[in-house]
Amino acid sequence: MFRLPPECENMGVIAHTSDREPHYVIPWRGMHYTGPTDTKYEGDIDDISATEEEKEHLIHETNALLPGLGLTRKDVLFSWAGVRPLTYDPDLPMGKRGHTLHDLEADGLPGMYAMTSSPIQSHRLAGVQLATAVQKKFKPSGAPQQISYAAKPYPKDDSPALLNHWPDARISHLHRAAENEQPMTLVDLMFRRVGAGWTQTMGREVARRAAQEVAPILGWDQTRQDKEVRDYLAHIDRLHGVKPDA
Repeated sequence: MFRLPPECENMGVIAHTSDREPHYVIPWRGMHYTGPTDTKYEGDIDDISATEEEKEHLIHETNALLPGLGLTRKDVLFSWAGVRPLTYDPDLPMGKRGHTLHDLEADGLPGMYAMTSSPIQSHRLAGVQLATAVQKKFKPSGAPQQISYAAKPYPKDDSPALLNHWPDARISHLHRAAENEQPMTLVDLMFRRVGAGWTQTMGREVARRAAQEVAPILGWDQTRQDKEVRDYLAHIDRLHGVKPDA
């Protein structure tokens, strides 16, 4: 994730790398993220982070695409990595790309499907493919309905913003999420409920305040608050390369 010059705001690029692999520069909350990489991974899937080689590769390819930027390692705000399973093919070292749906009935798991090589960009297409397969085996319990993909943001109010640089996460959102959305940890709350984790600072400067705000609702005593803050700062350091004192 980078912060590009103001004239790049809300502008994105879709191109190819020097190896003819897809390369994206996508605007997000006043920043831009670039990627992906395709690197074989055989480690712990619960402990995935971008390697220095992957970061340098993306910096190099983005500079090749947009040479006027002159990006360096210091311009990286944070990074992340994920794993997607590719379909095994003995003739392809990295596996076969494209959606492949596996009916696991022959493996003793009737009514269960698995899908390989399904990137998040095509999640709706994958959903349609899965729904079509399931519909052939199970009769729908209700009438077809029109699906709405509209976002459902928290109601607007005058509650103070949690972050100085991003006004869309508010103190009231923390309270509402704690009361209604069952966050188990501060990471849950900040990343998966109010979105404050996916911002320029990843919310490191407000981790303590966020824990204090929801403590009465979630029943966190001081010891638990301290643990949640430590775990949160360790999480953004380990998985995203963000130092707590950066």
